[in-house]
Amino acid sequence: MRPTPSCRAPLAVLVSLTLAGCGEVAESFARTVDATYSPSSVTVFAGSSEQVTLTVTCADGALDTAFGRLNVEIKIDPDNTLPASITTSVSGDVSVVDGFYRIPCRTPTSTPNLSTATLEITLVASTAASSGSYVVPTLVRVEPLTADDESRDSTIVELGLEVVPASGAFGTELLANPSFELPTLGSGLPTAIGGWKGDLTSGVQTENGIAPHEGSRMLRFVATGSVGSTNTVASQQWQIVNTNAYTTALAGQAYHLEGSVWVNRIDAGVSTDRRFDVRLLAFDGPITDFATRFAAATWLEAQTASVDSVSDTWQLLSVSLTPPAGTTYVVMEIYAFEDVVNDSDGTEFAGHYADDASLVFVAD
Repeated sequence: MRPTPSCRAPLAVLVSLTLAGCGEVAESFARTVDATYSPSSVTVFAGSSEQVTLTVTCADGALDTAFGRLNVEIKIDPDNTLPASITTSVSGDVSVVDGFYRIPCRTPTSTPNLSTATLEITLVASTAASSGSYVVPTLVRVEPLTADDESRDSTIVELGLEVVPASGAFGTELLANPSFELPTLGSGLPTAIGGWKGDLTSGVQTENGIAPHEGSRMLRFVATGSVGSTNTVASQQWQIVNTNAYTTALAGQAYHLEGSVWVNRIDAGVSTDRRFDVRLLAFDGPITDFATRFAAATWLEAQTASVDSVSDTWQLLSVSLTPPAGTTYVVMEIYAFEDVVNDSDGTEFAGHYADDASLVFVAD
């Protein structure tokens, strides 16, 4: 137990005051801790599991005290609102104290004085789980200085959970953000499920005379690197899907995966690139190894489809894959290809778009 402090300042305010015998205290407790789930909602089939990531952001100054740096405490479903057929477990740099998962919040961010911590949470729906929509509330708070003290700050973050029967695995959309209504997750290869990540793209509404195929936004391919041209030939986006979560639901059934995406482009003259590709890659092993496995081209199997697009026309690009034995996750990759002119700088793609992607299990 931490020593009991002799001076306490009010919470949720910026304070700079002098207390008798305490000297000057100056701390900001406004929004000390915040949290988000990725993805923000998830589907779990009865008899299977799915993993999500909880990311906590902390204000460093409010965690540092005269008695040491405080940790962050997390309690999933604090009021026990979930049925007993839905359970959770966690992994990571975590300990359990008084019913809370306690984690250090020390990973620096690009914003000064802000740090993060992550917790991998696995949701399990038993075979007896009733289908329906649930909300998984999670209490995130700053560790109290003492057992009888109040937390300096706390917040509740909610995860949407849809439980469906095992037979519902066929035809259920496996992709997060399939229609690109939300921003992509940044540059580089993904290391977790939950959305698209890759080269420089932008989410746009109607432009260049082209309207989204579905919804109000579409993906525009911008460059072959994370910030501009890298003199490579493709602007790529990847998304990881944890197919291992469906193993129980699909046991004993013959099936394959079908992936698709709609593509479109403008006509900017004879130098306009025309080619779009979609690819499905099957891997075994942990999802966190994807970047290394992709760079080494050590996937179990790959299937690719290409199209030489017609300008100002949405065209469906589709590919199928039967996951080999041992597959734990599948990656969907979509890309615009510089098949006419490989620009070394400047504008690489004059107006190349993708929208309304899909990845589903289909019975053979």
